[in-house]
Amino acid sequence: MAYRFLSAYWKNLICANYLCDPTWLQTKLPEGLLPDLWNGRCYLSLVGFLFDETRVLGIPVPGHTSFEEINLRAYVLRPTQDGYRRGVIFIREIVPRPLIATVANTFYQEHYVTRRMKHNYMQTAQGFEVSYSVFDQNWHHLNIETNGILSELEEGQEAHFILEHYWGYGGKPGKEATEYEVRHPSWKIAELQSYAMQLDFEQLYGGEYAFLNRRDPVSVFFTPGSAVEVFSGNKLRNSFDPVL
Repeated sequence: MAYRFLSAYWKNLICANYLCDPTWLQTKLPEGLLPDLWNGRCYLSLVGFLFDETRVLGIPVPGHTSFEEINLRAYVLRPTQDGYRRGVIFIREIVPRPLIATVANTFYQEHYVTRRMKHNYMQTAQGFEVSYSVFDQNWHHLNIETNGILSELEEGQEAHFILEHYWGYGGKPGKEATEYEVRHPSWKIAELQSYAMQLDFEQLYGGEYAFLNRRDPVSVFFTPGSAVEVFSGNKLRNSFDPVL
């Protein structure tokens, strides 16, 4: 039976969304997972946010309760007897603490790496500015400015497709997957005034992702986030139930 492994607040999420080829994405997925499409479009998202008040098995680990993360993720479907389960799989997650990477890679078959990171939250005359930075050969930056006016997600919106996911998957391409549940309330999104990205996908994620350097994001969202709970993972061991 799954148990709550981690609790935290995910704060000030920046989500920059890119289009990719679903046939190409399929080659990156563990066995039994399929690319999830929105209006025929296949997405990769670059997400920067702050982990805060983090507890593992209910216990705060000194020096590891507040830290940045920048990840590159894709959207997937898993067939079950009740239909398709929609989820997220991470290409790579970057954090500043080695222990975090070790725990996530061990228990969830994730792809965490450790780099120097920093973030900034600043009030402006129009609202506020949020930025995340990671050092890999040089500094890479992701930042937005927003007036902070929030709106509810609506079914059928692109933002609803991107943000409303409650299952995560880990694992290597073509191998068994690990599935875990993530719980949080539905998030609201804020109006953006501007965004800026100064980063090299090839440096951060490898040559297969260099094509993203030649593309602009099709959308960028900001959400204040919320408290989250991440539950223990379950290795699927190729036991994917067919859709009835």
